[in-house]
Amino acid sequence: MFGIEKISALIFDAAVLVPLKIVHRIGGDSIWPPLEAVTAISSRVAGGVLRPVIGADNKAALPVAIVLMDRIEAFLGIEGTWEMLDEKSAVRKVRACPFAGRLHGSSQFCTLLGGAMGRESVAGLYPGREVVFEVRRTLSQGEPFCEYFLRVA
Repeated sequence: MFGIEKISALIFDAAVLVPLKIVHRIGGDSIWPPLEAVTAISSRVAGGVLRPVIGADNKAALPVAIVLMDRIEAFLGIEGTWEMLDEKSAVRKVRACPFAGRLHGSSQFCTLLGGAMGRESVAGLYPGREVVFEVRRTLSQGEPFCEYFLRVA
């Protein structure tokens, strides 16, 4: 029997990765700017929808954003740990991702689309706050781990 992580990974593969690979083979890297724009819009809307549900109007913005990202990534089978840099900044290192090895030739999925997802979903949670989200390293580009930087001020 499949666990929820396995099922969600299979759905993500079928709904996102397979079509993305096909479109990338046809359009090459020209697909990234429009996909990044659509991802940014949908992620900001998702963050805004979640804001009242998770009570994101509190002052502990960074811990709430971290918990949300952890839950979403755990649901997809992505495993990593956070290191708090200060009360407004943290770095996440991901050492296990079921998608990284299947993104051959589409590594900008993590840097551009993953960056837009992280940045804009947190910005949707906390409108008016400074949000910085950077994807600094990725498994899909041959690095030993993914590294994200998050700052919510």
